[in-house]
Amino acid sequence: MAKVDITSGALSGLLGNMVLVKIGDRYYARKRPRKRTKAEKKRVSEPKKQTYSRMKQSQGFLKILTRPIAFGYQEHIDGARRPFHACLSHTQSNAFSHNGSEYVLDPSLFKISLGSLLPPQGVTVERTSEGLQFSWEDNSWISSAKPFDQAFLLLYNPEDMRVKWEVAGGYRKDKGYLWPQQNNMDTWSGHVYLAFSQVSAWDKTSTVLSDSLYLGWV
Repeated sequence: MAKVDITSGALSGLLGNMVLVKIGDRYYARKRPRKRTKAEKKRVSEPKKQTYSRMKQSQGFLKILTRPIAFGYQEHIDGARRPFHACLSHTQSNAFSHNGSEYVLDPSLFKISLGSLLPPQGVTVERTSEGLQFSWEDNSWISSAKPFDQAFLLLYNPEDMRVKWEVAGGYRKDKGYLWPQQNNMDTWSGHVYLAFSQVSAWDKTSTVLSDSLYLGWV
């Protein structure tokens, strides 16, 4: 049943076979998915089973990454399409490998950010007694890269559901950054990703990002 906002008069919730939602300052209508019968569930084709499997694995992998995804995919907001939708779609289409019998999500193919900015190059990372030490090439002024682009870092362990991220991890011109150990980060390992971000030269408020790079399990 739809609800009426007594201030604006806007509807939200279920209305027939439509779902009315508010995103930002706008309202959108989405068609409500039809429930499948038990017979239909039994008749699912193999391609659909693989699609459902990729969807389930993707949602599980992204479950606790909503905040870094909101930052990393902000260039892909389009009406009701949110950063998480863009990331989920990209992950399902590009982050799977086939092991001979089924599709399995491959963390090395996952992107925590996707954008038009020049990505990091010549990157290395190592764990030290003080934290994670990153190094990269200063490729400022190549394409859209600028010296004050900032590193966007992610450390993620999906098995233990642990995540640590940083949006201001050093400048491109600095050729590296020491990510200090915090919140027992020295006691657990995870997949490490690096990208660069840049405040838009057009409006000075929005941010553009590079595609992220996968740096391995550290």
